[in-house]
Amino acid sequence: MVDYKKGPNDPVDPTTPVGTYNISNNGNAAATVTYTYGASSYGYAVYANPGTTIPNPGSYSFCTTGGGINIPVTVSASHC
Repeated sequence: MVDYKKGPNDPVDPTTPVGTYNISNNGNAAATVTYTYGASSYGYAVYANPGTTIPNPGSYSFCTTGGGINIPVTVSASHC
């Protein structure tokens, strides 16, 4: 996990590593994403909302498995 802030070349507020993440049950109906920041971990079960075809762009819900808040997310295609 990276705190992007103003970017890697900004002298005052550079990009900084702040934690890690792990994905388990990938490919199952509810994958689990666990974010770790220092000594704290936050887990989310990821569900495709109705009308979304996995793994295509669409609307997903990150539902807390403990330690976090529920987060609605819209995934869209991008050009990187």
